[in-house]
Order: sequence, then C-alpha cells, then structure tokens
Amino acid sequence: MSFDGSFVCEAALQRFLARCPNLRLNSRLVALSQKVRPLFSSSRFLSLEFRFLSLLFDFCGQFWWFDQGGALTADDVVAVIADPFLHPSYTIPIMGCFRPLCRKIVERVVAKLSSVPSLESESHEVVEEIGEDDLHVIDFYVERGRGLRLHELASLAFCRTLDLAPFLLG
Repeated sequence: MSFDGSFVCEAALQRFLARCPNLRLNSRLVALSQKVRPLFSSSRFLSLEFRFLSLLFDFCGQFWWFDQGGALTADDVVAVIADPFLHPSYTIPIMGCFRPLCRKIVERVVAKLSSVPSLESESHEVVEEIGEDDLHVIDFYVERGRGLRLHELASLAFCRTLDLAPFLLG
C-alpha cells in the first residue's frame, strides 16, 4: 500500500514476490504477475477477444491466457494467494503485502478448510513436512491424512493474521 492509502494489486504482488523470491518459480504466481487470466474460471471467457498472444499450459493442468489489456483484480489475487496462506513461511508476507484483501483471503481459506472431511490424523507414521515450494497446503495434508497438522497450521496462520489485522474480529 502506498502512503496515500491506495492499493494496487500489481504492486502488492510484485512486493510479495520480492519478499519471497523462491515463489517466482511457481507458475500460478508468475502467470498472475504477468496479468494472466484462467481460461475457464469465469464468464470473462465468453467475452474474450482474439487479441490474446498465447496459451500456457500450467503444470497443474490449468490453461491460462495471456491478457495484455486487462488489469489484475483483487479476486484474481485472492484466488491464487489463498493457497499458500496457511504455509508457515508465507502467512506474514501475505498479510503484509495484501492487507486490504486479508478479509477476502481469510474467507477463501475458511471456505476451503470447511470442505476438508476430517481434521483428525488418520496416519500415525512420521511423514515429510511441507516444503517451501509446495503452496497447496490444504491439499498436501489432506492427501496424506494429516488433518491434525493442517489444523495446527490453520490455527497458527489465523493467530498471526489476527495479530497483524485485529479488525478482522469486528
């Protein structure tokens, strides 16, 4: 956010990527920083013109259009930033860079967590922890049956968030 109180999504995203340089390798964040739109995510697809330059196949199996004319919106940012929000290394940088969007980010994360079938540990064996490169925290722990660890990370992330943005309580 600038000194005059205005918030620009593009600037916030660039600041976030500067604070977390290892995330520059993530295709979704790179696509977002280049003003890329998901192909099938909204009704925008119906109104797209054929002036788009290229199509990129994301390693996650998603198609992206390079949109050279559109501005990055808050919804675009929230959709991508909600995934790494629970990662212990990225909660504070996300809150610092996207403070005006934190309510939307938290709502999106809570919606994703509410779809998790169980926050109990189904696996008692010791398995690896999430790495710096893995941004899909919820999927990572649900696939491994480690709902309790996911619950711990969610609690930690929400405590940090409330410390940085106490206005979320009201």
